[in-house]
Amino acid sequence: MKKKYAIILTAGIGTRINHILGVVAKQFIRINSIELFLYPITGLWNIGVEFFLIVTNPVIMDKIDKVLKYHSKLLGYVYEITFNPYPNSFNGNTMIIGLKHLIKYSKNDPVFLSVSDHIFDPDMPSELLKCTYDGDIIVLGDPQPMLVDINEATKIQANDKYIVIEIGKQLTKYNYIDTGLFLIKNPYKFIRLFNEEEPIKLSDIIGNKNILAYVQPFTKQYIWKDLDTFDDLEILLRKEMRNIIIKYEKLINSSRYTQVKKL
Repeated sequence: MKKKYAIILTAGIGTRINHILGVVAKQFIRINSIELFLYPITGLWNIGVEFFLIVTNPVIMDKIDKVLKYHSKLLGYVYEITFNPYPNSFNGNTMIIGLKHLIKYSKNDPVFLSVSDHIFDPDMPSELLKCTYDGDIIVLGDPQPMLVDINEATKIQANDKYIVIEIGKQLTKYNYIDTGLFLIKNPYKFIRLFNEEEPIKLSDIIGNKNILAYVQPFTKQYIWKDLDTFDDLEILLRKEMRNIIIKYEKLINSSRYTQVKKL
């Protein structure tokens, strides 16, 4: 089996929520003693990702590294950190920067991609492994999200062959919600087509006419939540989300126990 790689997008700050909680960036909100950005990393590690590239910003780069040194030793993965130097850019630029950095290791192998402000069931990324389409990028889509604020969500309109027709927050006609989890099947193509210095959103990249994007629908219902506002944090207290958070605690604690036994 090929080695699994992932890019985690952590270059944003989260200005609508970080100042309320007194953290330097949204990624450092601690939920049951686990920083927010560690949830997608742990979830992808759970399906066998061994190498993570964290693309962040210069302000929080050292703080991200400090947290990852401990977490990576517990779970046994390898990571590198790079940063997006363009202050007026978007998550699309962050992705291209990540692909250009990672390509020296991954070549043109598929690469998982995740935002850093979503908490999802740790089994959810395995849905991407079920995809059989030969597109450039696969978007994990939820047809019926339970806890997501639709007004805040990125929406997807796909045809009956699961090809993405449109993607964006302002869509009025859609059949899936973007979960923030992706599988990039053709990394070289993105590097060739897009310039990291020109501001571009991830949704604009996926919706570009030169990109063949597919939706991978859920094969069963999963619980997940994006964290954009203070109200989103209150939803974490619901039973459904508490159960997800407990799953992560068990994953990390089980790994910690394994590491102690090895010593």
